[in-house]
Amino acid sequence: MRGTPGFVGERLREAREARGLTAVSLADLLGITRQAISLYESGESSPQPDIMEQIVNKLNFPIAFFLKPTNTVNRSAIFFRSLAAATKGDRGRGNSRIEWLSTIIVPYLRQFVSFPQANLPVLPIPDNPLRLSDDDIEEIAIDVRKKWGLGDGPISNVVLLIENNGFIVTRMDLDAPTLDAFSTFVSDDGTPYIVLGADKQSAVRSRFDTAHEVGHSILHRNFKPNRLKNALDFKGAEQQANRFASAFLVPRSKFADDFSMPTLDAFLTLKNKWLVSVGMLIKRAFDLHFISEEHYRRLWINYNRRGWRREEPLDDKLPVEHPVLLQRACRLVVESTVRTPEQILMEIPLAPKDIEKLMYLPNGYLAPSLPQVELREDYRPDDYRSALEEVDRILKGF
Repeated sequence: MRGTPGFVGERLREAREARGLTAVSLADLLGITRQAISLYESGESSPQPDIMEQIVNKLNFPIAFFLKPTNTVNRSAIFFRSLAAATKGDRGRGNSRIEWLSTIIVPYLRQFVSFPQANLPVLPIPDNPLRLSDDDIEEIAIDVRKKWGLGDGPISNVVLLIENNGFIVTRMDLDAPTLDAFSTFVSDDGTPYIVLGADKQSAVRSRFDTAHEVGHSILHRNFKPNRLKNALDFKGAEQQANRFASAFLVPRSKFADDFSMPTLDAFLTLKNKWLVSVGMLIKRAFDLHFISEEHYRRLWINYNRRGWRREEPLDDKLPVEHPVLLQRACRLVVESTVRTPEQILMEIPLAPKDIEKLMYLPNGYLAPSLPQVELREDYRPDDYRSALEEVDRILKGF
């Protein structure tokens, strides 16, 4: 019997991982064997029409997604914040979102709109960037600020800044407590991509996540995907990205001018100015040798006693930064009548909710939700017959 003509097995794996399913759980969901899933994903066979219909409905993807050939792009490794704790499923979901952004969403929008060109500085990064010293990274952070026309003061909006300099950024629920953000660099067109987690609503921590991923795009854009499997390489890259983020957000020279009393309350005042966490400022002061190791330890003890590890003061007052580039591009396409929402949904082979999330659009912008209808709380099944009799009585009165 014929299967599904044009079926692309790799797309099934992609869809399965995007929904957080193992091959075994998908097989159970479809009522087929694990071996059948393996054959589908390897391309050795394709699903029969009834199974294909189940796949479409259970995974919530249009059939066009499974018929679209995969696009290969040359990109760096995907850098996951908290990779050591992230599960294979978490990484799979993250990988699919980066793939859809770089191979489906952005190429589609670029047919109609022009995005800002990537404006990354050309720096003397060695073939092995892990050889860079902390002082080297401090200088690189200063060079990036100069390239982007920044002084040495606070950055008002990091996300808007990097979008204006060619980064593609989105923000979404990652449904993974071990992930804060992830990024990659596509060398084919020189575009860096960053996905920020919306799960944690802390403006200062999100700003640091953003700057951290910028650090990877600057320092580690030539890292090959397999390199991060080495624990030492992963740890070294993360430490360098942290150092870059700290130096980029809080330059050494200006921080030295602001630094006076190394107390938690003094750092809290600086948090309101620099829009970074007190915890980051403590670490920054120690890294720059502004405080001793003993004082550093005491500050963290007091920090924990105040319960600030869970939530710092001002965390509920400082606004979280939101990306706007992809959303504005889509709105421009729709509002200029270049494409209707219905056409966009037909031409992008993804589920409507996935498209809206990737473009950071409001829920229902492309596919309005159906009206919500619920049973009355006071309804009981044994009321059904009497309700019908009442309707029949009313109708007879007309």
